[in-house]
Amino acid sequence: RKSLLDINSNTAKPTLPCLSLSSLPLRTMRFFILVSLFLQLYFIHARSLLLPEDKALLGIKSAITDDPHNSLSSWSSTTHHCTWAGVVCSSAPNRHVISLNISFLGLTGTLSPDIGFLGNLQNLSVAFNGLSGSLPSSLSLLSDLRYLDLSSNFFNGSFPSSLSSLK
Repeated sequence: RKSLLDINSNTAKPTLPCLSLSSLPLRTMRFFILVSLFLQLYFIHARSLLLPEDKALLGIKSAITDDPHNSLSSWSSTTHHCTWAGVVCSSAPNRHVISLNISFLGLTGTLSPDIGFLGNLQNLSVAFNGLSGSLPSSLSLLSDLRYLDLSSNFFNGSFPSSLSSLK
């Protein structure tokens, strides 16, 4: 006969009986599903709180190993990020980054995963540079993204399948 204590070891350890979802009442299952959905939505929308947009853009800049024309020289913590070259922000009062165009600049390096912290980004173009490496999976966090141009770079690996769910 089995008990809730494991008597085969030197110290008694309590064990819990296995709980099956099918044994839960329908009302409890609905509650867990709603809580799960709420938490997913919360974390998706709270991601921009984890890293401010200016810091995310500076993270993107730090992944650039060569900027031969100093095209990103305006990207500095001493100026507002909405004034930086290639960055377009929404109108006041929110002022979120909605477009990033750093195409045709001769940049080399990688595309930083910090791109995923630009939660309001609608347009992203990094075309005709020398960017390489794999595409960051954080691209799939950009749920407002409508335009994406990654052409004429040297990205490798597979295209993140989660990007197919973007609009």
